[in-house]
Amino acid sequence: MQDNLNPGKRERDLWNSIPSLDGLERAETYFNLSLLAFEQGEHTKSLALAETACDCFVENFDDVGSANCLTSIAFNLHALDRKWDAIRAMKRAVMKYSKASDVQEWEYRGYLAGWLADCGENELALIQYEKCLEHFTYQDFGIAVARFNDDMAKVLCDLDRCREATERFQRARDILRLEKEPGLVAATDISIARCFNHLNDGLSARDFAYRALGVFESGANNHKTAESLIQLGKANINLSNYDDAFGLLDRAHSLITGWRSPDFYLIYLIQKSKVKALKGLERWEEAETIERRNKAINDIMEYE
Repeated sequence: MQDNLNPGKRERDLWNSIPSLDGLERAETYFNLSLLAFEQGEHTKSLALAETACDCFVENFDDVGSANCLTSIAFNLHALDRKWDAIRAMKRAVMKYSKASDVQEWEYRGYLAGWLADCGENELALIQYEKCLEHFTYQDFGIAVARFNDDMAKVLCDLDRCREATERFQRARDILRLEKEPGLVAATDISIARCFNHLNDGLSARDFAYRALGVFESGANNHKTAESLIQLGKANINLSNYDDAFGLLDRAHSLITGWRSPDFYLIYLIQKSKVKALKGLERWEEAETIERRNKAINDIMEYE
């Protein structure tokens, strides 16, 4: 028990054991040392140990062991901001898990897809998400199916394929509703409302934003309440209800500015929509004032 609480002693014991070990035991010890270094945030050290462990597993023809090491290599490379090297290592790990028919393939294929999306390789990310979705659909694992539909929808949004994204979000919503997950359903409703707003379908956007608002106001989740109000405000702009839109956006703004650490990205989005509402109301001077404020934020944050 004390060893678990003392990583320094645990590390010394592992190093001291190495001279007496060989084969898979030696490989496993190097891998455990890599994990300890990772937990301490020593990513360069952890990377070197994981590579040594991987070589040992390969020498002993252990595909799953070497795949485990490759995931550690991938996470360390990612932490060191070597994103493409991390993707290559994770791809190799996934291929080894697949060859060994190891269930870990699906967890790490999900990471691979997410990293590809983060690097702007959206089409490649969709291929990996689709494989995960097929697997978990076959396994009848509802929450995972919902998750990967949601992930695919977000990538489709980035590709401006909003109609397809909406369909994916709604599939995820249906599953989450059956699973009785009100917070996750409402978060999906915000995403659906956002898609409909992109499609200039104010009526549909308003419907889903209202649903989300009802859940998050009931749960006193101010951050998500603000996000719901933003989409509700945008929906009203799409419906040319500019006065209602401005009131909703002002409520969202008040919620956010009351936080200890205001979310300036949300503030930027709110003020951008406020400008549209004010111009619709022909309140030109107020619109210009808010545009100047947003320019000041964007000059620093470079949102656009």
